[in-house]
Amino acid sequence: DTSASGMGLGFATFPLERALSDDFDYKKDVSLHRVGGIGSTFAGYKSRTGLVPQSLVLMGDLLYLVLGFEMEEEKQWGLFVNIYDTTKGEFIDEYQLNLDYKGQVSPYTFESMNEIYEKEGYPKSDWSQMLVSHWNEYKGEFYTTIVIDSDHSSGIIFKTKDFKTIEFVDVVKGNLEGSCEVASGIFDGKMYIACRQTWAVPYLVFIRYDLETGAWTNPYKIEDGNSRPMFFVYHNEIFLFNTLEEPFGRRYSNISKVRTIKNAHNGKNAPINTIATLFECGDHHVYCIYNDKIYFTATIQSRIHFGELKLKQFSPEKVNKKLLDLF
Repeated sequence: DTSASGMGLGFATFPLERALSDDFDYKKDVSLHRVGGIGSTFAGYKSRTGLVPQSLVLMGDLLYLVLGFEMEEEKQWGLFVNIYDTTKGEFIDEYQLNLDYKGQVSPYTFESMNEIYEKEGYPKSDWSQMLVSHWNEYKGEFYTTIVIDSDHSSGIIFKTKDFKTIEFVDVVKGNLEGSCEVASGIFDGKMYIACRQTWAVPYLVFIRYDLETGAWTNPYKIEDGNSRPMFFVYHNEIFLFNTLEEPFGRRYSNISKVRTIKNAHNGKNAPINTIATLFECGDHHVYCIYNDKIYFTATIQSRIHFGELKLKQFSPEKVNKKLLDLF
């Protein structure tokens, strides 16, 4: 999102073999495409706000960019898709997503998501921006969690096969104080979910959903790192990345292995095992795994930094030393 430069939402591509080289040249190595901004017309709708990028999914040669904005005439947010053809190097289609709630199909908007909350017996949200988590493929379908960017927003699991219509699966349980961020990752038929809470609540809610049976575990509170959660699967293990946010900033981020044993929620069987702590790595983190390497971006003082994230595991004493250093 390059709103500060007046460009609006930009889409950049660059070769990985050049990205980590010492002579990387932004002007020569990066191709930048403008998607749109305030007042732009996208998929037939005029935007009242900036276009907000949500997530990217690569299917074959096509890259699906999911984005959202407030539509001017409708005066509410909607979710849209822009398709980028990697072989042609250009966008080839754009449209609004449809939402399928138990057979009832409608355009995906703030109101249609709030209707699901109401019908499922959950509080409606009072703010309209929607945030989409990373998409995870499972048995030919892509799953995600979507939350409305407001307090008391539980989040909803959706799935899709074609990125034209996304289908309701379930409302996230045990997250009545949820707000802004609901991350999810799939491993061995289970969806692991970490939920940021409303302002000043100092923990994440961690919960697991069985994609085969529809069963939920009891929620667990992760107190060390209350914001910016994301999951990734690497070398047949699933990891949680989360950040400690305090009133004066984000002090550090943790990388933890997720324990996948049944009912791993108490004492020594807590659902995560923190293996490393990263200091001064900013916020707005994004990852991508390609050719067995983890690539990672972070925004630090309004600048986006990119590089390879090399996983290392430290002893519990070394990881927990950060707690002593706080005093």
